[in-house]
Amino acid sequence: MFVYIRAILFAFGLLVIVGNALSQVPNPAALQARLLNSRPDTSRLSTLLKLADYYNNLADPSHEINRAMTYGTDAEKLSLTLNDKRGLANSYTAQAKTWRNKRDTAKAMDYLRRAKNLFVANRLLREAAEVVLNMEEFYQYFGGTDINVRIAYYQQALALFQKTTAKNREEATLKVLGDFYYVAGDNLKSLQYLQQAQALIEYAGVFDKEGLYDLLGSVNAQLGNLNKALEYGLLAVKMTELGKDTTMQACAVYNRVGITYYNMKELKPALLYFQKSLNVATRCKDIQTQINEYVLIAQVMTAQGRFADCADMLKKVSKQFPAAEITRHIGFDLCFLRCYVSLKKFTEAKVYCDRIETAIKKDKQNNSFMLAIQNYLVEYYIATHQDRPARAHLSLMRKAVAAQHNTLALALTYSWQAALDSIENNLASAYKNLKIANSLQDSIWNEREGRQVAQLQIQFETEKKDQQLKAKADRVQLLNNQARLQKINLAQEKTTQKLIAGGVLLLLILLALTYNSYRSKQRVNRQLQVQQLEIEQKNQSLTNLVHQKDDLLQEKEWLMKEIHHRVKNNLQIVISLLSSQSNYLDNDVAYKAIRESQHRMQSISLIHQKLYQSENLALVDIRAYITDLIAYLRESFDTGPRITFETDIAHAKLDVTRAVPLGLILNEAITNAIKYAFPGNRNGKISITLKPREEGVCTLIIHDDGVGLPETIDFAKSKSLGMSLMRGLSKQLGGSLRVESGKGITIIVDFVDEKLLKAV
Repeated sequence: MFVYIRAILFAFGLLVIVGNALSQVPNPAALQARLLNSRPDTSRLSTLLKLADYYNNLADPSHEINRAMTYGTDAEKLSLTLNDKRGLANSYTAQAKTWRNKRDTAKAMDYLRRAKNLFVANRLLREAAEVVLNMEEFYQYFGGTDINVRIAYYQQALALFQKTTAKNREEATLKVLGDFYYVAGDNLKSLQYLQQAQALIEYAGVFDKEGLYDLLGSVNAQLGNLNKALEYGLLAVKMTELGKDTTMQACAVYNRVGITYYNMKELKPALLYFQKSLNVATRCKDIQTQINEYVLIAQVMTAQGRFADCADMLKKVSKQFPAAEITRHIGFDLCFLRCYVSLKKFTEAKVYCDRIETAIKKDKQNNSFMLAIQNYLVEYYIATHQDRPARAHLSLMRKAVAAQHNTLALALTYSWQAALDSIENNLASAYKNLKIANSLQDSIWNEREGRQVAQLQIQFETEKKDQQLKAKADRVQLLNNQARLQKINLAQEKTTQKLIAGGVLLLLILLALTYNSYRSKQRVNRQLQVQQLEIEQKNQSLTNLVHQKDDLLQEKEWLMKEIHHRVKNNLQIVISLLSSQSNYLDNDVAYKAIRESQHRMQSISLIHQKLYQSENLALVDIRAYITDLIAYLRESFDTGPRITFETDIAHAKLDVTRAVPLGLILNEAITNAIKYAFPGNRNGKISITLKPREEGVCTLIIHDDGVGLPETIDFAKSKSLGMSLMRGLSKQLGGSLRVESGKGITIIVDFVDEKLLKAV
């Protein structure tokens, strides 16, 4: 029952062995800025590794796995370039953590093995040991629970640490190994490792010493070395109070000392330390530990023979906590069983006996707790004269004792065997077993050791009083210092009074000078007020001018919009006139010429429409303009879904002098593609691209996947109106025109325009 606290000790041991001291959380934005400005050297490598580590260790790293992987692989590449073996191994560790976050066990462990082998090959043994501890951490992360596997990892790390000067890491690793063997029930091996850790105690901090002494006390208690257990337990208490520890580790320390006192039958100090442990657990709001401490207090009460009081207390505690939490703790059932057996209320006791039997069948307990369960069940069955189940549980109790090397529990098994022999009237065997039990108990606790316990308690109390006396002496010294300070303060006050008198005289002189200066300033201020008035009048005049300028600018903007609107309307009128005129033409050539003129004017009209509709009257949104032009031409030629259009247009603006020739070129190229590239109503695609190619140079590409042109036609010598227009418009843009024929026709216009890259 007393080993519930083992889980707390175990968790604390794992926290202690975590790698190097945690640094402050890095600022990723600062690291990324440093990365952008860095050269490919070791400083850049360090930044990459820090970034990878930051994203690997996020509370929820799943959203940044790709980023962490990128930084890790970049660090690996840079390490290979620099031939930096340490950096390369660290990059493997970073990538292993990323694969762990991806839940890929094989790759994560493979990268850790690479890192470890590289560290070992370059005699970086401390780093290699830390990687081995990472392997143990990953083993747990991926669901590993075999304590022997975890022990193997820590032994491998210990062998590496022992070849370095990192004695603090060696001490911490030894301590955790001792903790592991303690949890596994091998107390002798646990003591061996903890004693090695104790030899390196000078390298441990206050809280590390607290945990080590507490573990040493726990293991010695399990081995029956109660005087040693108490000695180490009180040392742990000393470290707890020296470090002012109020965490659950302090709870564990007080708990263990209480258990040791209980095993020594020193019930008053046992009750005191259990109460201290309960107070810490209550402050930390740890419900399960509070329940555990109440169970231990109940143990003390039963040992004092206060069975009825104990049962009443347990009933009150049962109402204090949620039923689910109480049900999880089999210790309550054990205490109720013990109380009712001692009160000879066997009917009530049977209820709890049956519940315990059911619980241990469903959930196999660890050896330490199983020992307490079997002990109470044996007591119940002997009290109710049930020989067969009593012997069965006594056999299970002996197995648990053998696994723990617990001398105190071994003596108890012989006592129960003697009781069973007495029930069966086998007095010779009963006497023999009772004699062995008494012999074992005498070896654990005798009068000499009782004096040792008293001496240890006196030593602990003496040290505590010495500390209190030292504190009082410090307070007396502080009071003496305060008295001296008061004398000094009095002397300083007299000096201050003299200084004040001189200061008052000096102040009067300053006041006189200040008054004279005030009169002078008044004269100056009157002059300044006159000047300020003049300045305000001039400012008002300037304000009026600024308002007039704003009004003129607004009027100019309105006029510009009106001009663009009227130009657009006039172009639309001309287009309508041409459309009306085309209805009376019988000549196809003339009709086609008028239609082409309509399209050209529509391309110009769209530009003016965009200008008067936008806030900016000087620049045209080129992407929106090209989209509208395509829509117009598709509708005019009624292409339907037969011809598709694909655009890749820079999100930018052009001034009017550039937009008009560019629009006319687009009109000619798209019109020609629609009319001639896809004969016989065949399907096709027209692609339009407008992108900056280099600083100040832009490229317009119109490409169709149509039939192309016969090889007999030379574009360079073509004198058609469309080609002539495109050549002339390209020169107007200050650019060049190229036509390529292959799989369809590609028209390429390169021109210079520094304003194209302006963001919309």
